[in-house]
Parts: sequence; C-alpha cells; structure tokens
Amino acid sequence: MITHLAIIPDGNRRWARERGLPDGAGHAQAPTVLLRILDWCIDKQIKYLTVYCFSSDNWKRSSEERANLNAIAIQFFTDFTDWFLKNDIRFVA
Repeated sequence: MITHLAIIPDGNRRWARERGLPDGAGHAQAPTVLLRILDWCIDKQIKYLTVYCFSSDNWKRSSEERANLNAIAIQFFTDFTDWFLKNDIRFVA
C-alpha cells in the first residue's frame, strides 16, 4: 500500500497556451486539479502527499506572474480551510 505520494505539478502554462489562453488561466486550474488529487489520495488512504509546487525556476518569472501564483495559493487555502479541517489535511511549508 502506498502511504506517501510526491508530485511535481508541471505544464500549467503549456496547457493554457495549447488552448489559446493566457498563462494565468493555466495557473488558475491548479487548485481544481489539486483538489482532485487530494480526493484521490483520501480515497486510496494515502496518508502523505508532497507537492513541490514552486521551484527555484519560478523566481525567474515576472513579478506579476509570481504575484498571481501567490494570490492563487492564498485564495485556495482561504476557500478550502473548512474542507481541509474536515478531512484532517495539514500543510507544512
């Protein structure tokens, strides 16, 4: 049985560009995908999930794009705090 899963999300900008959307549209999809992954982990009784979601390469992006990524993360944690608590999900940065 898997008890710990680690993922490195990649391709949000590529996903958006392939659809003729701005990069930010790809980033905006990340919370939806992460929730699906969290649900899957709960269903499979995977106790630990490590998500490496901000690499050193991200610091090379524009300050506007970095601010957008941070805003998405803050909104995600704010919007789903109750869901995280209900499902005993804890975050460590």
